[in-house]
Amino acid sequence: MKRALIVMAKAPDAKSVKTRLAGALSDGERLALYMKLLDGTISKMRGVSSADLYINNSPAGSEDFFGPRYGLPLIAQRGDDIGQRMHNAIADALAMGYGSVALVGVDIPGLTASIVERAFDLLDGVDVVFGPAEDGGYYLVAMRAAHAGLFDDIRWSTAHTLADTLARAKGLGLNVAQVDRLFDIDRPEDLRRYQG
Repeated sequence: MKRALIVMAKAPDAKSVKTRLAGALSDGERLALYMKLLDGTISKMRGVSSADLYINNSPAGSEDFFGPRYGLPLIAQRGDDIGQRMHNAIADALAMGYGSVALVGVDIPGLTASIVERAFDLLDGVDVVFGPAEDGGYYLVAMRAAHAGLFDDIRWSTAHTLADTLARAKGLGLNVAQVDRLFDIDRPEDLRRYQG
């Protein structure tokens, strides 16, 4: 079964990346941090040998940045919120003939190729796999079908994000598994831990 691994990424722009760190870092520092995380994530995800790697890019026009820098195929982000964008990315990859798809973010320093491989392997027995983040969100979601409604009515970017999505999965009758719980870099305390 063909696998697609998709990294959701924004083109670097001080107005749109790591905005919750604006009080702790200058614009230039936030951009440098984001680029370090983005480059590191792409590099590590190249190590997932069982999947074809894509970048789910935003905004429109960012192909000019992502294409030359990473040389990877791109799937443009579509949708009004993160839930729609994730659903569309998964649906787009499945429409290309992939049997399973995993999406990951770029701000998880502890994310490894082996965690992603394990998520794909778990899909043999469940409908959806999540990579939970310590702040209540999730950094990875993997599935074999674009389950309509899974990402509807979620309190995004809050401590309730994963719990809301798990409740939606339960309501849809989906079996769920989880991989390692990791921290992401969204708040000043995360930054201190990362730089630790």
